[in-house]
Amino acid sequence: ATVSQSNGSNLTASVSQSDESEVATVDQVNGNDLSVSVMQDGTSDMASVMQTGNNNSVTVSQTADGIGNTASVTQDGNNSAVSVSQIAAMGSSVSVTQYESYSDGNMTTVTQDAVLGSSATVVQDDGFNIATVSQSNGSNLTASVSQSDVANIADIAQIGGSDLAADVFQDGNTNMATVAQTGGIFNIADISQEGDAAFAVATVTQDGGLNNMATVLQQGTSAVATISQMGGSNNSASIAQH
Repeated sequence: ATVSQSNGSNLTASVSQSDESEVATVDQVNGNDLSVSVMQDGTSDMASVMQTGNNNSVTVSQTADGIGNTASVTQDGNNSAVSVSQIAAMGSSVSVTQYESYSDGNMTTVTQDAVLGSSATVVQDDGFNIATVSQSNGSNLTASVSQSDVANIADIAQIGGSDLAADVFQDGNTNMATVAQTGGIFNIADISQEGDAAFAVATVTQDGGLNNMATVLQQGTSAVATISQMGGSNNSASIAQH
C-alpha cells in the first residue's frame, strides 16, 4: 500500500494490513496538520512514513507474533509526534528521525513488548525534544537515543530481559537522560552528555541481575550523574565528569 499526499493541509492517511510481508509507505509533504495511522497484524511487515510540515503525528502498530517487522518514521517540521508499538515480535526494529523542531519540540514514544533481538533508534534535532523507549519481556534488545541542542529529555526503560543495551547521546546543555534496566544479566547502560553539557542530569538504575555495566560521561559545569545498581553481582559503574 502506497499513499502520497502533498501541497495541502489537514491531510490524513490510514493503512490497515493483516497479512504477512505487507508494506505500507506513506509520504505527506508540504502540508500542515498531517496525520498518519498504520496498523499491521502479521510477520515481516514494513511501515515507512515521511512527513514534512507542521503539527505532524504518526501512529504505527505492529502486532500478532510478528517476526522481522520494521517501522521507519522521518519527520521534518514543527511539533511532530510519533508513537510506535511492536508487540510479540522477534528480530524487529524501529527507527525514528525528527528534524527542525524550531524549539517547539518533537515527541517520540516507542513500545516493544515480548520481543527478542529487537532494536529501537530515535534521533531528534533542534532541542526541546522528548524520547521515551520502553522494552519489556525480551532479550538481546538495544535502545538508542540521540538528541542535539538544549532541553531534551530521553527516557529508556528495559524490563524483564537479558543482554540489554541502552545508549543515550545528548549534545547541548540542560538535557536530562534516564536509563532503567530491571532483571537479567549482561546489561549495558551508557549515557554521554557532551558539547558544553551544563546543568545536564543523568540517571542509571540497574536492579537485579549480574555482570551489568553502567557508564556516564558528562562535559560541562553543574552536571549531575547518579548510578544505582541493586541486588546483583559482578557489576561495574563508571562516571566521568569534566
